[in-house]
Amino acid sequence: MKRTIHGNLIVVNGVGILILGDAGSGKTTVCLELADRGHNFIADDAVVIEKSGERVIGKASPLTNCRMNVRGAGIFQNPHRSDRSSSCEIALVVEIGEEKRGGDSHERLFEFSDGYDELLNIPNVGLMPHTFNLARSIEELAK
Repeated sequence: MKRTIHGNLIVVNGVGILILGDAGSGKTTVCLELADRGHNFIADDAVVIEKSGERVIGKASPLTNCRMNVRGAGIFQNPHRSDRSSSCEIALVVEIGEEKRGGDSHERLFEFSDGYDELLNIPNVGLMPHTFNLARSIEELAK
């Protein structure tokens, strides 16, 4: 079954990475920085995911293909994207979000019970948006 989720998709060092986070968390910014470093920015804001055997394949939604949403400015052509057919296996999920107050574990930004069962078996890492150089951290995770 195909479903569209709110997130970005990028291939870093050959690893397909789904980046999730609330609106304004920095998903597009980090993908643009990674694309400037030569990585393949596949989808912004809407990712179509589909289970294929044990793999989960992601690609851009037809509505946002080759476009990107710059918060507060509008929708623009993605200067790093011209191939409308790009897709990749999702091998890592990165959640950009704040740490839970009073706790020492990263709070999930999405609930698997809300239709993200496909992502259950994919490694998942939480990063706080203002603590790290996100692009550098993501490159390290993709090694």
